[in-house]
Amino acid sequence: MTEPAHETRLTEMNARLADAESRAVAGFTAPRWPVIFVIGAPRSGHTLLSQLLCDSGGVGYVNNFVARFWQAPYLGTLIDRATGVSSNEQPDAERRSDYGRTEGWAGPHEFGHFLRRWIRFDRTHQSDDTQLDVETRQAWARESAALEHVHDRPLLMRNIIYGLNLPLVLQAIPRVMLIVCHRHLVDQAQSIARARIKHHGELDTWWSLRPAEYPALAGQPWPEQIVQQIVCTHRRIDQTVGNTPREDVQYEELCADPRGTCRRIFDHMAKLGAPSRWDPSPLPASLDISDAGKSDPTLRDALTAAAAPLQPTDRPT
Repeated sequence: MTEPAHETRLTEMNARLADAESRAVAGFTAPRWPVIFVIGAPRSGHTLLSQLLCDSGGVGYVNNFVARFWQAPYLGTLIDRATGVSSNEQPDAERRSDYGRTEGWAGPHEFGHFLRRWIRFDRTHQSDDTQLDVETRQAWARESAALEHVHDRPLLMRNIIYGLNLPLVLQAIPRVMLIVCHRHLVDQAQSIARARIKHHGELDTWWSLRPAEYPALAGQPWPEQIVQQIVCTHRRIDQTVGNTPREDVQYEELCADPRGTCRRIFDHMAKLGAPSRWDPSPLPASLDISDAGKSDPTLRDALTAAAAPLQPTDRPT
């Protein structure tokens, strides 16, 4: 967790760099290749998938060092490249993360401060805005194009909030490829329940992504809250994705065959005109499933009962 004093210094640094960043990216217009957005509901494996794609060398991404420069990510990336802050690290072969937070300077970051520059929201994570103003659209596109340029790879952005706001994303970045992460519903719900206990010490306090239905769900029992958190998130994605290219990734299949899953994604990117310069050799042949063997019968029974009334079409797959 970033300490308040440190956050204040970072905010001041970003304010001072903002004008320099605007001048530095002024010559860019839009990304050459589709920008990859990794989305889904919480605890679906989106962090792990992002780590694997980044480790393959096939995408450009914002790491934990560059994320400190949310108003100047292009300059932050140049500083990182010039100083070797992240490249001097040993790769995290275990791909550790703590509820979305990866380890080391080189780990992929959710870059939430950057997202909040373009998308405004309040009680839920779904914006009430239906249109981005021209200046915001152009600035977002320029920043994305600049990051793509310095990496010379398709740009990957990992933040599940984007999934609730696809109409706004597509106004600024029309050329997109979505990676929608899925997991066995009750397993995913159980993992969210554990996160509630870890972060809040109880099951009745909401944790993580708040879809538009959050105000209505807040009064429901916790098992229904968690199941509907997942269902409503995927319903929103499916309702707003339109004809945008997408790949659906099942967490269990990702763990069974990480290289095959990444190959499928990069093959799809190649069909969209993006360069396919990735190396499968740093990727493991298989991975252990998170939470395997940690089933809590009490939690699982309650969540299974909450999921039981769902129709097949309501179940994320």
